[in-house]
Amino acid sequence: MKALPWKQVPVADLSTGTGHGRRERRTLKTTAIDAGIGFPGAEQVLRMTRTRTDYKTGKRSTEIVYAITTLTVADASPALIATWLRGHWGIENRVHRVRDVTFDEGRCRARTGHAPQVLATLRNIRYRHW
Repeated sequence: MKALPWKQVPVADLSTGTGHGRRERRTLKTTAIDAGIGFPGAEQVLRMTRTRTDYKTGKRSTEIVYAITTLTVADASPALIATWLRGHWGIENRVHRVRDVTFDEGRCRARTGHAPQVLATLRNIRYRHW
Protein backbone atom coordinates (compact mmCIF):
# COMPACT_ATOMS: atom_id res chain seq x y z
CA MET A 1 0.00 0.00 0.00
CA LYS A 2 2.91 2.30 0.68
CA ALA A 3 3.88 2.08 -2.99
CA LEU A 4 0.55 3.43 -4.26
CA PRO A 5 0.71 6.89 -5.87
CA TRP A 6 -0.54 8.75 -2.76
CA LYS A 7 0.69 12.14 -4.03
CA GLN A 8 -1.94 11.92 -6.76
CA VAL A 9 -4.76 11.05 -4.33
CA PRO A 10 -6.64 14.10 -3.04
CA VAL A 11 -7.16 14.68 0.68
CA ALA A 12 -10.57 13.25 1.60
CA ASP A 13 -10.71 14.46 5.21
CA LEU A 14 -8.68 16.93 7.25
CA SER A 15 -9.06 17.57 10.95
CA THR A 16 -7.10 19.24 13.71
CA GLY A 17 -7.19 18.97 17.45
CA THR A 18 -5.36 20.04 20.56
CA GLY A 19 -4.72 18.33 23.85
CA HIS A 20 -2.02 16.90 26.08
CA GLY A 21 0.22 19.87 25.31
CA ARG A 22 0.27 19.33 21.57
CA ARG A 23 -1.53 20.11 18.36
CA GLU A 24 -2.43 17.27 16.01
CA ARG A 25 -3.36 17.44 12.36
CA ARG A 26 -4.89 14.37 10.70
CA THR A 27 -5.07 13.98 6.94
CA LEU A 28 -6.96 11.07 5.42
CA LYS A 29 -6.56 9.96 1.84
CA THR A 30 -8.66 7.12 0.50
CA THR A 31 -8.94 5.46 -2.86
CA ALA A 32 -10.95 2.60 -4.31
CA ILE A 33 -8.90 -0.49 -5.02
CA ASP A 34 -9.36 -3.49 -7.25
CA ALA A 35 -7.89 -6.92 -6.74
CA GLY A 36 -4.17 -7.26 -6.53
CA ILE A 37 -3.26 -6.23 -2.98
CA GLY A 38 -3.77 -9.68 -1.47
CA PHE A 39 -6.94 -8.92 0.50
CA PRO A 40 -10.09 -10.49 -0.97
CA GLY A 41 -13.05 -8.13 -0.82
CA ALA A 42 -10.95 -5.01 -0.30
CA GLU A 43 -12.81 -1.96 -1.61
CA GLN A 44 -10.78 0.97 -0.28
CA VAL A 45 -7.29 1.61 0.97
CA LEU A 46 -6.64 4.45 3.38
CA ARG A 47 -3.67 6.50 4.39
CA MET A 48 -3.93 8.50 7.61
CA THR A 49 -1.12 10.96 8.26
CA ARG A 50 -0.90 12.35 11.80
CA THR A 51 1.38 15.29 12.42
CA ARG A 52 1.85 16.29 16.07
CA THR A 53 3.53 19.46 17.28
CA ASP A 54 4.54 19.78 20.93
CA TYR A 55 3.69 23.23 22.30
CA LYS A 56 6.64 23.33 24.72
CA THR A 57 9.45 22.10 22.54
CA GLY A 58 8.06 22.82 19.08
CA LYS A 59 9.11 19.30 18.12
CA ARG A 60 7.10 17.84 15.27
CA SER A 61 6.50 14.15 14.64
CA THR A 62 4.68 12.46 11.79
CA GLU A 63 3.06 9.03 11.76
CA ILE A 64 1.56 7.38 8.69
CA VAL A 65 -0.98 4.57 9.09
CA TYR A 66 -2.38 2.44 6.28
CA ALA A 67 -5.67 0.59 6.43
CA ILE A 68 -7.86 -1.58 4.21
CA THR A 69 -11.63 -1.83 4.32
CA THR A 70 -14.29 -3.86 2.57
CA LEU A 71 -16.61 -0.85 2.74
CA THR A 72 -17.22 1.16 -0.41
CA VAL A 73 -17.30 4.96 -0.44
CA ALA A 74 -21.10 4.68 -0.58
CA ASP A 75 -21.06 2.56 2.61
CA ALA A 76 -18.68 4.78 4.58
CA SER A 77 -17.58 8.28 3.68
CA PRO A 78 -14.00 9.38 4.35
CA ALA A 79 -15.22 11.64 7.17
CA LEU A 80 -16.98 8.70 8.83
CA ILE A 81 -13.91 6.48 8.49
CA ALA A 82 -11.74 9.24 10.00
CA THR A 83 -14.15 9.42 12.95
CA TRP A 84 -13.92 5.65 13.44
CA LEU A 85 -10.12 5.77 13.35
CA ARG A 86 -10.04 8.49 16.02
CA GLY A 87 -12.61 6.60 18.10
CA HIS A 88 -10.51 3.44 18.00
CA TRP A 89 -7.69 5.22 19.80
CA GLY A 90 -10.10 6.53 22.42
CA ILE A 91 -11.05 2.95 23.29
CA GLU A 92 -7.42 1.83 23.30
CA ASN A 93 -6.42 4.71 25.56
CA ARG A 94 -9.21 4.01 28.09
CA VAL A 95 -8.26 0.35 28.43
CA HIS A 96 -4.51 0.89 28.48
CA ARG A 97 -4.73 3.79 30.92
CA VAL A 98 -6.24 1.47 33.52
CA ARG A 99 -3.51 -1.08 32.97
CA ASP A 100 -0.71 1.49 32.87
CA VAL A 101 -1.80 3.83 35.65
CA THR A 102 -4.00 1.81 37.99
CA PHE A 103 -2.04 -1.44 37.80
CA ASP A 104 1.33 0.25 37.14
CA GLU A 105 1.95 -2.39 34.49
CA GLY A 106 4.87 -0.50 32.95
CA ARG A 107 7.09 -1.16 35.97
CA CYS A 108 6.37 -4.89 36.12
CA ARG A 109 9.65 -6.86 35.91
CA ALA A 110 8.18 -10.17 34.74
CA ARG A 111 9.83 -10.59 31.35
CA THR A 112 10.44 -14.29 30.74
CA GLY A 113 8.49 -17.49 30.35
CA HIS A 114 4.73 -17.36 30.82
CA ALA A 115 4.79 -14.79 33.64
CA PRO A 116 4.04 -11.68 31.50
CA GLN A 117 0.98 -13.31 29.88
CA VAL A 118 -0.31 -14.73 33.16
CA LEU A 119 -0.01 -11.37 34.94
CA ALA A 120 -1.67 -9.53 32.03
CA THR A 121 -4.54 -12.05 32.11
CA LEU A 122 -5.02 -11.54 35.84
CA ARG A 123 -5.06 -7.75 35.38
CA ASN A 124 -7.66 -8.08 32.61
CA ILE A 125 -9.89 -10.32 34.75
CA ARG A 126 -9.60 -7.94 37.67
CA TYR A 127 -10.39 -4.94 35.45
CA ARG A 128 -13.49 -6.51 33.89
CA HIS A 129 -15.05 -7.40 37.25
CA TRP A 130 -15.06 -3.87 38.67
